[in-house]
Amino acid sequence: MVNIPEFMQSLQALQPAPVEAFPETDQLSRYLAVNTVKVPKPGYGEVLVKVSRGTINPNDIYHVQGIYTATEGEPFPRNLGFEGAGVVVASGGGLIGRVRIGSRVAFYATGMFAEYVICNALDLIDIPSDVDFATAACSVANPMTALTMLDVARRAGASTIVNTAGASALGKLLIRLGKQKGIGVISVVRRDEQADICRNAGALEVINSSRDNFEDELKEACESTGCFMAFDCVAGDMPQHLLNALPKEGGVVKMYGYMTPGTVEITPQSLFPERRIETFEINAYLDRMSLLKKGMVAWSIRSGMGKDLVTEIQKSFPLSDGVAAFSWYSQNMTGGKVQIVADAHL
Repeated sequence: MVNIPEFMQSLQALQPAPVEAFPETDQLSRYLAVNTVKVPKPGYGEVLVKVSRGTINPNDIYHVQGIYTATEGEPFPRNLGFEGAGVVVASGGGLIGRVRIGSRVAFYATGMFAEYVICNALDLIDIPSDVDFATAACSVANPMTALTMLDVARRAGASTIVNTAGASALGKLLIRLGKQKGIGVISVVRRDEQADICRNAGALEVINSSRDNFEDELKEACESTGCFMAFDCVAGDMPQHLLNALPKEGGVVKMYGYMTPGTVEITPQSLFPERRIETFEINAYLDRMSLLKKGMVAWSIRSGMGKDLVTEIQKSFPLSDGVAAFSWYSQNMTGGKVQIVADAHL
């Protein structure tokens, strides 16, 4: 029988944090803090997980800033962290939850940067015995996103896609999985050293957006490969460049992030005759999936843990240094994942 305490430590956002606060831990600590809160109690169909560690992702930054669409309108203080791994220690009721007690699991749920977190019992992914918590804790969000992006492309009949922020952890994984599934990736980067990273990963083409002829190079790459679909997480003026490079008939930009603050301005003429911009939101896409399809995605993730779905981890911080972890990650997002460790002994 696991002894579950009444209180725990949890990293929380106290109020929306402005972009300029992230580089300095002292500044960011005005907006984030590790607080003592009550351990949550699982409801029916839910489980309580003792967290080993969680992984910081770009949407965590949006969440802290108060601009993440999936959590828009949620009150502050907010619990932080969406991806991680741990051990199921209690069930709120239901057969699935009860049989998972004691299981080592990876999952996606709100409040991961804490000692305990609640999760839907159906959303748990068992960790293979030869995979450690560090690997498992960054084997859900990016693999799930990459797999579903490729599923969207496949359903649309695309054999090539453009992806911005191409040297990110997600970008590199998308290249590798795309090669396995017969979908080439044209990676857009901002620096030459990032271009080398994407080429080494196997990108079909790599285009540097900081060059004066960026749009012409991208258009040539799209024409030569028959590419009509682009995924963008940069925002700003990037969607306009992508639209201009894609074919006039059937070109589609799917926005899955907004790293550039502010508005996105589009010239109306660039949408005609049949170009369009759509959003791609992983939570909404998963909500539309059948249980069978979700199970297939979960199986793919479990099968690839520690193998095809490995993501580089560049640094780990204890939960007590969670604010410093966010500050460091905000300045080093390309080098690999940053993890917040709640219990290093699990």
